[in-house]
Amino acid sequence: MAWLNSDDMYLPWALKTVADIMSSFPNVEWLTTLSPGDWDYNGFCSGFGSTPGYALEAFLEGRYLPRNNYKAIAWIQQESTFWRRGLWERTGGCLSTDIKLASGFDLWCRFYTKTDFLYGTPSPLGGFRHQLYQKSRNIEEYLKEAEVCLLTVRHTLHWKPNLFKDILLTRLNKIPKVRKFLVSQWGYKCKKLVREKSDHPDGYWEIKDYKFLN
Repeated sequence: MAWLNSDDMYLPWALKTVADIMSSFPNVEWLTTLSPGDWDYNGFCSGFGSTPGYALEAFLEGRYLPRNNYKAIAWIQQESTFWRRGLWERTGGCLSTDIKLASGFDLWCRFYTKTDFLYGTPSPLGGFRHQLYQKSRNIEEYLKEAEVCLLTVRHTLHWKPNLFKDILLTRLNKIPKVRKFLVSQWGYKCKKLVREKSDHPDGYWEIKDYKFLN
């Protein structure tokens, strides 16, 4: 399942990629790209971003919102995100119609109460089109709604911030030896799907486990 707003676009291989991954791995319930795309008003591609990964702990810390005591990692791009019907139904089977702008973020919050992993793939899948009068330009209202959703999921999962970790990340993250220690101890646990034997007719998808900080 997915949804695409009228001004946004999938890439030509998106549905084939998602279908092949989810057919190969029944445990993958929620999938997005590590290379989110952007289009301009006339539909020309503005480029692709690079996201290090998606992790539950990072989500609960607010690292996928453009504010915090340290820089946000990225967005979970709705235009490039897909999920199984079973996950959708276990989290209510609907979008929150009382949320004006952040209903997508609310859905991600509900998904994270039922699954620990949002899988990423390096393959670009879709993108957001920038338009002059779109509602999403009202970022402050979006953030207010998203913050309420985030507080709800934190309460549901009994999550509390690790203040010691926050201090180390903000003050010592750039020291190489300390950074290596931080990754080993507090790196965000992620999963991504990559192609193996990509130059061979028997090429296949493989799940890679890894950690990152920012």
